[in-house]
Amino acid sequence: MHNEQQHKKPERAFVEQVTDYVHLQLTATKLASIEFVSLTMSNGFGILLAVVAAGLALLFVIGAITLWVARAIGSLEWAMMIAASAFAVVGIVLYTLRERLITDNLVRRFARMLFEPERPDQNEKDAQK
Repeated sequence: MHNEQQHKKPERAFVEQVTDYVHLQLTATKLASIEFVSLTMSNGFGILLAVVAAGLALLFVIGAITLWVARAIGSLEWAMMIAASAFAVVGIVLYTLRERLITDNLVRRFARMLFEPERPDQNEKDAQK
């Protein structure tokens, strides 16, 4: 009987260690997920702001060019048609290149964030901040 209890103690300790390990891995996974989501949201928000700012700047530049073309050809309507045609061509080109411009870059960035091994020197730099 005493011999059975001695065998159960190491088994119980092993089960506790495995349980602790699983809990620690779960916590590490949760923390990695939180970091990934926060980096993704931060990058996405920064990209969104940059796109909105660039779009507004482009809108004003195209408006100025349209007015300049209207003065040069003498017709605001035709100048607006030329600007609309230019936007249509740019839109078609961007649509055809969407996978190479957006999807591939996003996939590479997410893969790098998820699967790039952490460098020990990076952890030291993070700890110093």
